[in-house]
Amino acid sequence: ILAQAISLAHRARRSVVLCGKGKMSAAELKEMISKMEHKDLKEMLSKMSDDHNTLLTKALTLAGKPGSNMRRAIWLWNEDVCAEALGENELEGEIPKCNGKQLLMEEVKFEKGDDQKKVDTMVKRVIQMFMEDQAQAEIPYVPPESAKGRAVWMWNQDQVKEFLGEVEIEVDIASGKELLTDGRNKFKDGQDEKVQEVLGSIGKMLVQDIIMA
Repeated sequence: ILAQAISLAHRARRSVVLCGKGKMSAAELKEMISKMEHKDLKEMLSKMSDDHNTLLTKALTLAGKPGSNMRRAIWLWNEDVCAEALGENELEGEIPKCNGKQLLMEEVKFEKGDDQKKVDTMVKRVIQMFMEDQAQAEIPYVPPESAKGRAVWMWNQDQVKEFLGEVEIEVDIASGKELLTDGRNKFKDGQDEKVQEVLGSIGKMLVQDIIMA
């Protein structure tokens, strides 16, 4: 493992440099590192020099950390998963070949205009469910550093208060996790729908930020 650690550290050093030059994204770096088992990665970090340890830890932080429930992380969907999800939406036209990233970045063309609307609604709802999953997950997903601001489940009380102020709702909610779960019971008629609409838009921007990180 030590030899693997040194090799990976050198690759990470080169990759971090390339990230700075715009040649490799943090997500690509994360994919390279994530091929190792978690226990091996921890052991690897413990045996590395301080210089290499700091470098690789920084790379992992920039790239984000997977959570224990990632099944609704659309950007990770391959063509088969996308085809299955699109097939559940009763599209009028042919189901296009695409992966989750293409779906989220709106790079997919649908034959019928109504199909696009159906898919947009599905994507927004799945993203909202993903955020709810993270609010209740044993190990929540940690997005790349540049995308954390829109990770609602990570919001503190001040961030929630600011958000509620922007949608003109006065409710005492302690955290983003509560906002996504039991806090919804505190809203009056029509308020929950308003909040969910805005959170859906924030979630869409979040996953696009994750892809672009």
